[in-house]
Amino acid sequence: MNKITVVGNLTRDPENKDNYVLIDLAQNQYDKNGIDEKHTHYFRVLYFTKGAEKVAGLLKKGMQITLAGTLKSEMTERDGKHYLN
Repeated sequence: MNKITVVGNLTRDPENKDNYVLIDLAQNQYDKNGIDEKHTHYFRVLYFTKGAEKVAGLLKKGMQITLAGTLKSEMTERDGKHYLN
């Protein structure tokens, strides 16, 4: 089963596309190894649903939201280097 739930803050206002909404989310993680270290994970989310336009209108940069769905990643190549998206 491929399910993920992420709580984070919107890094920009959602972008309404043809049949989906593009959401950029940042999630902070703190490690305690004698000192506090902050790691930020960034997620680019494609939100497909009939009510996507309404969702885009309600969300604004900086808001904290919870997203649940499936995780998909892909490899891309730029300038001869491979990146995991």
